[in-house]
Amino acid sequence: MSPILRAFCMLLLSIALLPVTTAQQDPTLSVAERTLPSGTVFADYADAAIFLRGLINAGSDPYGNLTLDMGSASAGRCLFNLSDVVLAIEKRDAEPGCTEMCPPRAIISMECSHGPCASDPFMKDMKHNNCSFTLFDHALGDHVYETLRIMQRFLRKG
Repeated sequence: MSPILRAFCMLLLSIALLPVTTAQQDPTLSVAERTLPSGTVFADYADAAIFLRGLINAGSDPYGNLTLDMGSASAGRCLFNLSDVVLAIEKRDAEPGCTEMCPPRAIISMECSHGPCASDPFMKDMKHNNCSFTLFDHALGDHVYETLRIMQRFLRKG
């Protein structure tokens, strides 16, 4: 083995043996308040935001400002502060109404608590009292909805 390759392997080994640090857990929420029904436990708001970003096209900041982009205005593009909205989920089974049959879907809506607070990320100046987005998988809808609720809890307790 060449000396360069040996040094590189030793470097990789030393990196692999470094202690893993995790985000400091938020002591203000009980484990039950930060656990999804699937058993996923979030350490803090940032942890939940990263998980959400892995589920859907979502961006967030530490202050609760979220941008959700499902690809089109009709599928859902929302910009809002998580502290300003009431979340709801509606699950619909396959039904007539689309070109042929509308597939099963979960519609997650955000209703502003104190006047217009939501907008389309491409038209930020036009505020609305609500916004919603659609996911074509009930299980994914449940995960996204529960993750958003846990993120709200972190913001309200923080």
